[in-house]
Amino acid sequence: MLTSRLAQHLGGTLLLGSDDDIVTLCHDSRACAPGCAYFAFKGIHFDGEDFIGEAIARGASLVVCSTRNPDLESSASFIILADGDVRHAYAVASDALFSHPSGRISLIGVTGTDGKTSTCHYIHQLLRKRGKRCGLLSTTSVDEGDGMMPSPYANTTPEAFDVQRTIAKAADGGAGHFVLECSSHALDRRYDRLAGCIFSSSCFTRITSEHLEFHGTWDDYVDSKLNLARRTRGPVFVYDDNPVLERLKTICPHSLVVLTRPEVVDRDGDGLDFVHEGHRYHLPFFPDFALENAWMAALLVSTLTHTPPALVLCDLANLVNPPGRQEMMSIAGRLVVIDFAHTPDAFDRLMTSLRLVHPSGSFIALFGASGNRDRSKRRLMGDVAARHCSTVILTEDDPRQEDVMDICNDIADGIEPGRCRLRICPQRSKAVEEAVRLSRSGDVILLLGVGPQKALDHYTYHMPWNERQAVLDAFKEVL
Repeated sequence: MLTSRLAQHLGGTLLLGSDDDIVTLCHDSRACAPGCAYFAFKGIHFDGEDFIGEAIARGASLVVCSTRNPDLESSASFIILADGDVRHAYAVASDALFSHPSGRISLIGVTGTDGKTSTCHYIHQLLRKRGKRCGLLSTTSVDEGDGMMPSPYANTTPEAFDVQRTIAKAADGGAGHFVLECSSHALDRRYDRLAGCIFSSSCFTRITSEHLEFHGTWDDYVDSKLNLARRTRGPVFVYDDNPVLERLKTICPHSLVVLTRPEVVDRDGDGLDFVHEGHRYHLPFFPDFALENAWMAALLVSTLTHTPPALVLCDLANLVNPPGRQEMMSIAGRLVVIDFAHTPDAFDRLMTSLRLVHPSGSFIALFGASGNRDRSKRRLMGDVAARHCSTVILTEDDPRQEDVMDICNDIADGIEPGRCRLRICPQRSKAVEEAVRLSRSGDVILLLGVGPQKALDHYTYHMPWNERQAVLDAFKEVL
């Protein structure tokens, strides 16, 4: 796309050096090269405008920013944005560069606090079982049309260029549908990673308080989530007890699909059975929240493919969970559960469901909380864990710039003294060993919050991590 053409999409003031062909977009000056447009974001820690010189030195043909450095002599072109919203411009440019991919495919968005990743994977699997080619971009995985791979991105919803490129590749490869996991950060107007995306349908999973370190208030957090509904042209699925229901009735009154949960009639460690319109169906997972996510996925797929619900519900029996979600390991008489749960509500629902199928035996929970993130949930996480578990072990979980002990102490403040056996082990590998050491045959060990992550973020370095391997190593070391 020529510089002049891109400028028409973005508006602002064009200071044209030469009308070069723009073939890629960058927001990291170190990645710039000839044919690249550099977007100077104002980030949390750095201001992209401080690196304009480096971007041009590396060959950037165009710089998009809010102010031009008057001392900078260059042949590069500039687009000066009057509103200064470089992130929004980056999303608009990404959409334009890839020829508006969401207009060429049925884009399905999923947002919420808990259950987003699982619901995305269930929709993806159910569409494929209906014979539909489908792409996927979730926290854990990506399918551009060539098969499932681990997601290479650090964020649930990556930056706009990566989102649009992935959707475009799936659309160009013949996929008719694409499932996109949408974080509140990506939907928020300040980051606006999904500007330009048009959704054919969307789902709202369970919403509880999260990420208030960024959004500030519950209302702002919810309003960011609701941007998905504002960008959805077709049906919007939500449960009848979701706290955003009333606001959705205002935003999309004619396209809202309000769901109620089916009746569970049987449950054991191998899954659960439920009834719908007199017919019995099986789900190979036992928690209620798994049924909640799978039921929503099934009804969405039924609607999009014009397939009778009964046929799609039969496919639930063959679903598999995404990596690090309700991952079960039976070792030496213990059940080890690896799960990404990282909110008080997710803790409560997982532990309640586990107790239904494991009525005897002690629960040992191991977890921490992310540093530089919503501190308001930490005490509640400790309180919930102590109500369900005989032992709570607090440890590291992406501490970033915070001290691990400070985070653990915040969580411990929510645990009433004497309510459970409490241990603090800042090093996660040692915490896993402690969990195994304290366990007995018949116990359930829950490793929470990290799931499939390949590293723990300590801000200045990333420590390689594999939760499953840590469990195997701990049992070998301790028993």
